[in-house]
Amino acid sequence: MARKLPENPEIQRLIRLSQASRSCLDSEAAAFKHRLDFPSRIRNSLQQHPLAWLLGSLGSGLAASLLFRRRPAATTQKSRGISGALLGLTLTAARPLAKLWLSGQIKQWTARLSENIRPSPARVNLTNPPNPAHVHSPGSGSR
Repeated sequence: MARKLPENPEIQRLIRLSQASRSCLDSEAAAFKHRLDFPSRIRNSLQQHPLAWLLGSLGSGLAASLLFRRRPAATTQKSRGISGALLGLTLTAARPLAKLWLSGQIKQWTARLSENIRPSPARVNLTNPPNPAHVHSPGSGSR
């Protein structure tokens, strides 16, 4: 059976103090547990303030793109002057003509080369037929 304690006011005060401390510790532990639950806090914040999250993500993306962008290579363009500009325009205009001339030269060269490789009908010697020892008939050779 449970022991009955005497009705001492000091003991009653200590019991009430311990119950109050216990309830205070319970509420502080729940608050601490809520502070450490990051996924739940972020989820709640996203549901409560979606526009702020959207604007914050756009702002941070813009800041990151400005901060981490590559700098373009510094290119300095030299001024050619009037004579350089005229020479450039002349060469640009002459390029199609040069291509036509070069293709004509290549065609002539390949035509001359092919004439030198192919024997002309006048060069074929019909008086000396090929050596019959080197000509194989279909049934005479071994494979």
